[in-house]
Formats: sequence, structure tokens, C-alpha cells
Amino acid sequence: MKVNTYIHLYTENVPASRNFFTKIGLTIKDDYSNEKGFCVEFNKNNYLMVLEKSHFLSFHPTLKLAQQDVHSSFISLEMKSIEHVDKFMKKVLKNGGIETEKASDDEWVYYRSFKDLDLNQFEVFYMKQKD
Repeated sequence: MKVNTYIHLYTENVPASRNFFTKIGLTIKDDYSNEKGFCVEFNKNNYLMVLEKSHFLSFHPTLKLAQQDVHSSFISLEMKSIEHVDKFMKKVLKNGGIETEKASDDEWVYYRSFKDLDLNQFEVFYMKQKD
């Protein structure tokens, strides 16, 4: 079964967050966006919904938010090459993202990690091909 995936995050500042994700090169799907939030389209089946905090909470009124900068999950973005990872991270850092760990390079994967403007955790990686 194929399903579309929507990951939801909240933001304290929709315009600043939208500007950040746009400047790091991700595609905003305008027909799913408004002043309360925006949709980042990773591909035709996977999306990131970044919503203003009260709008985020309106979907599940009993939801309890963790303290800021406490994570039980993170979002991983696979890139086409090590060069793409480094180029993407350069944009992230230029636009206010925070690199959280040194780059890791082993026989299987190269990855780097960052936090966005709202301190949501991301990993950007390239999975090396094995012969």
C-alpha cells in the first residue's frame, strides 16, 4: 500500500521559518500553505507541514509538547552525493541553522546534522553504494 506522508512540526514564527526552508532550497507547496503554516514538498508523496504553534495544537487538543530542544525523533533527508550534503549544509548554516555534530563519514554513510530556527533536529545524509 502506498500512502502520502505528512510530518508536522510547529514554529514560533511562520514567516521566518518559511524563509529559512525556502533559502536552504526546499520547495514550498503554496496550495497547502497560508499564514498559519506552510507545506514543504520533499516529493509527490512526502511532505513537511510547518505550522504556527496554536494551529499545530488545534489538530490534537490533548497533545502535550515537549520542552523546546527535547527530541524523541528527527527528520532525515537523503541527498544524491556527499557534495550535495555539504552544499545543502552550507545553505543551512548561512540562513541561521545550527550544526549539531561533526560530519560523520564511514564505509556506509556520510551525514551531517542540524537544527532549524525552532530547534527541530534534522540529519542530511548520503548513503554510499556498495559494489
